[in-house]
Amino acid sequence: MKCALYAKMARPQAQCLKWVDMMMEEFVKEGELEKELLLPPGKFSDRETISQDKVGLTYIDLICRPFLGTFLILAENDVSSDILEQGIDINRKHMESKAEVSK
Repeated sequence: MKCALYAKMARPQAQCLKWVDMMMEEFVKEGELEKELLLPPGKFSDRETISQDKVGLTYIDLICRPFLGTFLILAENDVSSDILEQGIDINRKHMESKAEVSK
């Protein structure tokens, strides 16, 4: 189940970015709820300070790529490494270029 969730970042770029949009909307709703409860919003939950591309990069770097990389090692030759090379890495480069432009 976790592989299916994290592999969404390896899908074609349009699908990956749609997934990031949905993930960001969830984070923002959480931040708004925290504000209503007079709590400080989390680092990735404040609509005013977050960058979608930076959150996407962090999600790839800290969660998706390490998990799927380990899965591919354990699966040996049963699963193609293209998931990382042609999926996640390409989407990561796209987000990285957009994050650089927004600096």
